[in-house]
Amino acid sequence: MTNAVIQKRLSRLEAEVRLIKRAVSKRPDFSADEKIWNEFKPIIKAIRAQRISGAPKKGKRLPKWLQASLKDIEEGRVYGPFDTVEELRTSLEAKGS
Repeated sequence: MTNAVIQKRLSRLEAEVRLIKRAVSKRPDFSADEKIWNEFKPIIKAIRAQRISGAPKKGKRLPKWLQASLKDIEEGRVYGPFDTVEELRTSLEAKGS
């Protein structure tokens, strides 16, 4: 490669870097994000409030399958969690006997 070719490529790269710097230095437009946030803010607050209270909203019932699952957990009819297959096998064999 000759010096002229190297200088030409270098000048192109420098021009590209300047272009990228100009594009990056522009401040992003957050107005769209602000509009979306204002739309979702009440929904998120309601979800957070529900999580803090720990109870579902009045009038909403859990599905029957979920109620049954929670009852099983309360009564201790669950397996796990297990870290190894051996722990699972030991638990299953002990419960099955």
